[in-house]
Amino acid sequence: MKKLFLLFLSIGLLLGGLSACTEKPITYINGKVPASHKVAAPVSISYTTPKKVALGENALVTITLEADADVDGLKLAVTAGEGLILPNGNYEVNFGSLTNNSTLTEDVLVSSSAEGLLFLNLLVSGSFSGREMARAGAVPVQVGDDVRKMLKTSGALDVDSKGRVLTVSPAEER
Repeated sequence: MKKLFLLFLSIGLLLGGLSACTEKPITYINGKVPASHKVAAPVSISYTTPKKVALGENALVTITLEADADVDGLKLAVTAGEGLILPNGNYEVNFGSLTNNSTLTEDVLVSSSAEGLLFLNLLVSGSFSGREMARAGAVPVQVGDDVRKMLKTSGALDVDSKGRVLTVSPAEER
């Protein structure tokens, strides 16, 4: 009887261990910070974020910078937008000098305190041909499933004759 119990116990532990190894894989989204229409530092910014992050869960955001010109003193400053948390406070890294078409990546760990579409704010700066320039951008991070918190409404809420909730926005005159 004791041997039978030990057999079932070891099989149960084995199956439990195998199920723990089969976690759902994390899907990632690749994106690019769009170019600005203003004069900005010649640096391309792209990112990789998890497709969806659970509230309070840590997530790794990978930021890729590509220098489109020679640069001295390239610096990346990252701040968390509303609802996001950088565990070590504001994040800043100095990369030094880079040549044209050089690429580097930086992993930034973030956590969330709210659901919705949240943003990680980036500021890339450096000296390009002796001229100090900067480029700003934002990386979207989707936290949770509550779509209503991802949509920002401006206007009054009203209910139509069929009971549907409507957002009545103020008129825009030009």
